[in-house]
Amino acid sequence: AVRDPGPYRGLRGMLVGGEAFSGGLVTRWNLPGRLFLNAYGRTEATIGCAFYPCEHKEWAASPPIGRAMPNRRVYLLDRWDNPVPPGVPGEIVAAGEGLARGYVGNPELTDAKFTADPFVPGDRAYRTGDLGAWTPDGQIQFLGRRDTQVKLRGQRIELEEIEAVLDQHRSVQSSVVVVREDEPGDKRLVGYVV
Repeated sequence: AVRDPGPYRGLRGMLVGGEAFSGGLVTRWNLPGRLFLNAYGRTEATIGCAFYPCEHKEWAASPPIGRAMPNRRVYLLDRWDNPVPPGVPGEIVAAGEGLARGYVGNPELTDAKFTADPFVPGDRAYRTGDLGAWTPDGQIQFLGRRDTQVKLRGQRIELEEIEAVLDQHRSVQSSVVVVREDEPGDKRLVGYVV
């Protein structure tokens, strides 16, 4: 991975996404004359559904993921599919153009994740499992996951599935699996057992 923002005179814009990243990364790469877009979207929403153009400033934390891209809708909903007010966490739900049709060979998961759009009759929405909150200026701030799914080196990993396998071993009473980053940039799965 390139860590030096360098002069790269021809680099005028960057669309960065895939995982939440630090404010320091934005500050380092969002140099004058460059457009730095924080993009958000799950693969099931054809990668992108929201974006935020980052200001040229010193970023202390991750930037917002912004607002919906053209022809897309992004909702923040409570468990009853009601929109949440600013500052209140809600599940990020994507709708509009670009949604996948579902999961091949897995109709149960398709039915659970791809549901009726609660605001556009006859349309579908995708429940991301991610949490966000509206900022006072109408942007979405990414907050994490509703469940124990993590992303490590680009792969989605369900920590509960690994724990379930560990718990099957006759010598294991209980287990927990976490992502640890003992050295910056070196994330790994670690399992603890009793």
